[in-house]
Order: sequence, then C-alpha cells, then structure tokens
Amino acid sequence: MPAKREELKRMLDEGTNMTLLDVLPEEYFKKEHIPGSINIHKSKIEEEVPAKVSKDKPVVTYCASFECTSSIQAAAVLESMGYDVYEFDGGMDDWKDAGYNVEGSKQ
Repeated sequence: MPAKREELKRMLDEGTNMTLLDVLPEEYFKKEHIPGSINIHKSKIEEEVPAKVSKDKPVVTYCASFECTSSIQAAAVLESMGYDVYEFDGGMDDWKDAGYNVEGSKQ
C-alpha cells in the first residue's frame, strides 16, 4: 500500500511505532536518509529483516524517487514474509522536495 509524504511525516512527528526501512545500497544511506530509518538493501530483505525488524509494527519502505522501484519490490517481499507494509512511493527525492530534514554525511 503506498504511503504519501505528508502521511509519513505525520507518522514520524507523532512517534508512530513503526520501522522505516531504506532499501537502497548502503553508500546512499550513509550519504542521506530520512531520520529514524534503518538500511537493509532490497537484495538482503529475506536474509536480514527477520533479525532486525519486528512483525509487531508496520514497516514503511522507501528508496530514491517515484521512478525507483526498489521500495515496491522490497514491500512485496516483506508482505510475503507476513509483515504489515507500506511503501513511501516518493522516496528521498520527494522527501527533500518538501524541505524535510535528512540525516547523513551530506545534508
């Protein structure tokens, strides 16, 4: 299920109990990411998620932009694993376009 930028911002501002998952390669995550997110590359979802992400709370995946499909692919895998998943379809580009804060080595 897609999540819109304003909905994700509201969830973060309200401290919603969720996991925000950046599915891009680690070098992109280190450069910049949405505050509070963790990084698991889409190719490592099945391998790493069970140890790092609880099924007791929703997971929101995101990647680079509206054109990037990594978060959609990761969300599909997570759903097949039994997670409650939302996909932030705008990704980092949409987040930054709104002027929202990012963390990382380049802000």
